[in-house]
Amino acid sequence: PKLMRLWSPQKLFVSKIWQLFSVSIAAQFGVLPLILFYFHQFPALFWISNLAIVPFLGLIIGSGLVVILLVLIDWVPELIIRFYNQLISVMNGVVSWVADQEAFLLKEIYFDEVHLLLSIILIISFIILIENFRYRTIRNCLFLVICLQLWNNYTIIRSVNKSQVILLHTIGSTTILYQNGHILQVLTDQPEKGYYGLKDFKTAERIKNTSIRTLRNSCMINNKQWLILNDPSIGEEIVGKADIWVLSNSPKINLDRYLSLHRPEKVIADGNNYNNFVRRWQKSCMEYNIPFYSTRQSGYLKIEEP
Repeated sequence: PKLMRLWSPQKLFVSKIWQLFSVSIAAQFGVLPLILFYFHQFPALFWISNLAIVPFLGLIIGSGLVVILLVLIDWVPELIIRFYNQLISVMNGVVSWVADQEAFLLKEIYFDEVHLLLSIILIISFIILIENFRYRTIRNCLFLVICLQLWNNYTIIRSVNKSQVILLHTIGSTTILYQNGHILQVLTDQPEKGYYGLKDFKTAERIKNTSIRTLRNSCMINNKQWLILNDPSIGEEIVGKADIWVLSNSPKINLDRYLSLHRPEKVIADGNNYNNFVRRWQKSCMEYNIPFYSTRQSGYLKIEEP
């Protein structure tokens, strides 16, 4: 109602359009923090779909109730069925057209729990400001805006200085993510397979540049030598140089012999191993006091650098 009072058009048709537009703006404004938090995107053309669909919702719901009642008495004229199907098709077509306008869909918006909380409080403060336009209410709104800006700047600085290595729990492939600030390297033995959660990870970590590389048996990641033990034929000279071992594809190797000769910082079993192999490896690592980690038991492994 407060939005509607900002303008009072004389013509009835324009007044109805303005009423629908006000409802759309108010509704979108109220759920905006939740949309950004859960979906990390914002549809700029929401008002078009609302203007096109909301006026016909009453007709759609009413027609649906009529169809249900006619079905219950087992008498549904084909003309009514065609009319209702056409109505639904038009509505779906409008929604589909709006959804296809990718240029007006703002994607990959970083929005965490603190943003959500501050935004909800800001919306409540803004409503109070409209009700009571005073110095104190203006001050409260401006203070919350500054808090949002400060938190946003803090998350940017934090992401720039962030360095971490993540071994994912994936079935059928071995995938390691190496983040250095806004740059992400995806190391995987199956580059063509991809990783379905990569988009969400990039949004959450404010990643700007991504590269995908083929994961070798031996590779240097963040000043640590990683060894992917997935083949019994890997040479002893390579094993001795590695800091972190990743066991994959249930390799039939004598881990006790390897551990007796070399002492890695950590031994990891990814999701591509048999359970009995993992239990045996864990027992061997305990005997040599070497940290052991299984992604099947504990999920993905994250190693953050200070």
